[in-house]
Amino acid sequence: MLGQTSWRLDDQAAFLATAACRPHDAGLLKLMGQIEQDQRWGLGTLPGARFKGGWGPDTSGHYLVRQVGLVTVSGRSYAVAMAARAPDGSFAAGTAALDQLATRLPALVSALPAGAAKGRC
Repeated sequence: MLGQTSWRLDDQAAFLATAACRPHDAGLLKLMGQIEQDQRWGLGTLPGARFKGGWGPDTSGHYLVRQVGLVTVSGRSYAVAMAARAPDGSFAAGTAALDQLATRLPALVSALPAGAAKGRC
């Protein structure tokens, strides 16, 4: 079905963290900053976020809403991947859940799992 992916959230975040450090991925990151206004939910509510989202119903018609992106908090860049499936299964409730998570994200980043890069990019 369209909008579905089996790509694990931690693998998405690791991929994007690596891409953020590679000069040949600059075009990808630039495109991730060009988001239509009606898709600025979740990570899109954070200033300067570069992200990609996806959504789609499962076989029962319930929506899974996902995003992966780069956000800056206190001058540091973080690769983040998140997903929500609302209890009512609707797209609107799923995006609202990601909106709530995004508003809490700046306070949570210090507690999130993180990788260690060799050197800085």
